[in-house]
Amino acid sequence: MRTFVTNFLLAMAAIAIQRHPASAQQSPNSTTTETDTETGGDIECTQQSKPIWKESIGNEAYAFKDEFVVITRQDVDTVTFSVNQKWKSDGTPMVSVAYRNIEGNERVCDKRASTNGTLIGSGSSKEYTAHCSHGYSEVGIYSYVGTTVDFDVEECEACTAPDSNYIGYYVALPCVPVCDPSPPDCFTGPVVHVADIGEEAACIYESNPIKTTSFAATDGADSVTFKIDNTWTPSTGQANDRISSLSVSYLNVAGENKCEQVTVGTDFDHTPSFQARCGSDKTTTVMIEIHGSTLDHTPELFSKHCVGGQSSNTCSYEFIVPCTDEELCPDSISSSPSAAPTPPTTVPECVEESKLDVIQTTGNVGVYPDFVPPITITAQNVDEVSFTVTQTFNKAGIPMMAVRYIGTESKVK
Repeated sequence: MRTFVTNFLLAMAAIAIQRHPASAQQSPNSTTTETDTETGGDIECTQQSKPIWKESIGNEAYAFKDEFVVITRQDVDTVTFSVNQKWKSDGTPMVSVAYRNIEGNERVCDKRASTNGTLIGSGSSKEYTAHCSHGYSEVGIYSYVGTTVDFDVEECEACTAPDSNYIGYYVALPCVPVCDPSPPDCFTGPVVHVADIGEEAACIYESNPIKTTSFAATDGADSVTFKIDNTWTPSTGQANDRISSLSVSYLNVAGENKCEQVTVGTDFDHTPSFQARCGSDKTTTVMIEIHGSTLDHTPELFSKHCVGGQSSNTCSYEFIVPCTDEELCPDSISSSPSAAPTPPTTVPECVEESKLDVIQTTGNVGVYPDFVPPITITAQNVDEVSFTVTQTFNKAGIPMMAVRYIGTESKVK
């Protein structure tokens, strides 16, 4: 059995959650409504933030446990997590982590290895932030578990498990915060606090849609001016065909709860600017709801200040927006203008199971009338896929087997 990594799609039927490409250029029309409804209470639910184990390779004596990977922050387009060395109680000389970085969405391999005989002890951890695609981030965790006497830091393998001296875990990390998590200790710029998008892939944005443009002191209180960019659809030159309007709820500079209804078109690029009042903690809470007839979700997280209340064909998000461009470490967070959501109870099938479509079979087809592709997908990263090919054609063995695919360097092999 051999593992390949390729950017060839392989016609995978299980990757059914596809983003609808679009771009935008519009200054939409805005209308304002106001209600006297009180702000909603706290959101209570169990946070869905555990890693999804997909496969282990190498030494099978080390079974995966959730405590090996702990998600500490979910921002829809990125996920922050810590890798905790708890699989080897007496320590290991090497741990490596493969993930996509947030700088260029590039696959990187971070290697920690002993150079002076000191082992990475049980409970030792390191934090990473990875780029997400379609709501998940694929991560590989690898470690040397053989005898330390045989370990050579110069010769050891990183981000792979070539034999039983190594263990490798493939996991998928959910990037969408579906419940009310604890606010981050410190942050710079707007952060998503909770998102209620169900399994609607079109509601997964590529980068944070809230962009702050200025800060001021108005009527004795701090305020922040912001706009909302269309980051829900990739910049491919195609028109926005999923979002028809947005509802934006916030506290205006006069201290009144506002709901701005913004209608957008196929060239939606960004909304007009809004000015929100900040609390004593120098933050304000902004809620965004996007609406579209093809969005297959009815959120339980919705603004109590918008006419109509809860609506179908909608996805909703709650953001904490700082009223400064410097790092902020608040003791508390301004109150929420939302009602409470219920988290999804299932993980999209494409994360748990990946299948193939047979496009064509050539050669001696009659000998194999019930042909099943001997290919198993082990990791999916949208622009590349890892898979194994197992010789199942003949139990007695065959003299030759070849695999043609496009490698990660975009060359046919």
